[in-house]
Amino acid sequence: MIDSKSARSWTLLADVRAAKGRKKEALEAIQKAAQITTDDPAVLRTKGILLAETGSTPDALSLLAAAVQRFPRDAELRAGYGFVLLRDRKLDEAQREFETALSIDPTIWLPTIISE
Repeated sequence: MIDSKSARSWTLLADVRAAKGRKKEALEAIQKAAQITTDDPAVLRTKGILLAETGSTPDALSLLAAAVQRFPRDAELRAGYGFVLLRDRKLDEAQREFETALSIDPTIWLPTIISE
């Protein structure tokens, strides 16, 4: 049973649903988290990534651009923004966000991208 008043619970549920390939259901869960809090970079990052993965890349980019302005020192948020920029083929901007994320936290995990 999920704690319906906990943004963290909704975020974890979104992560699980996304891992199972249930992206639209994951987006529904993270939107519930976003209704509970607007001040959690993890919620904003997850929502942005899920928006992009469900076909709303412009909304994702707008959300994440605003989020990194509010939380410029959050390495995971910057990496998430970089991921969405990369998916949108904004390679220079993505590289800048990944480099910024690594400068904030050199131990952050960034996905290995293999281009064909």
